[in-house]
Amino acid sequence: MTTKELLQLVDNQIANARTFKELCNIEQPKEWIKTKKSVSNETEYEFNEVELIEGLCDKVFDDCWHYEIIFSPVICQDKNGISVTQTVKLFYTSGSKQYTQTGTATEYVNSMKLLSLATPKCSTMAFKNACRKIGKLFGGGLNRGTEEADLPTMVIEKEAPDRAEQRYKLLIDDCNSVDELRTYQFVIPKSLKEHYDQKLKTLNAK
Repeated sequence: MTTKELLQLVDNQIANARTFKELCNIEQPKEWIKTKKSVSNETEYEFNEVELIEGLCDKVFDDCWHYEIIFSPVICQDKNGISVTQTVKLFYTSGSKQYTQTGTATEYVNSMKLLSLATPKCSTMAFKNACRKIGKLFGGGLNRGTEEADLPTMVIEKEAPDRAEQRYKLLIDDCNSVDELRTYQFVIPKSLKEHYDQKLKTLNAK
């Protein structure tokens, strides 16, 4: 099926949605969901093609959306090779309201020479991860409880401390669930521990 045909599968549900929240949490058709294995741990996970998600954004937000890279890539190395981590911010409008979501992603490569190829792919993954925070229709129900990649363990090129703190503070603030927040538990700077604990308390109180 073409991207246009796939998007037509939710035309009726979108038209009948009574609220923006209800629209965003429409279940994805099975035809949208693809699976593949993680390079790092052989775990099979679900994903959507980026063309589909971009088309969905056009369909729902009437072209009133875009995303921006808000931090320089973070280059790391671990037992699996070299990784690049990218963070983006998604901006979108529904009716008279404007929204933002932040997404981050990590891509592994075997050589520094391949980083130029990994960085655009990583930005695309970060965009899709930001979209997932909108709701189930945008992929929010995929891979519940599944880690798609191991965390890198040794930094090759470090961020400035204040820049790293700013990035992680933004990611913590953007978390919508305890599970999502816990993915940052062991990588945030010590200076953000109190901020992390406060966000955890807020999420647990929901």
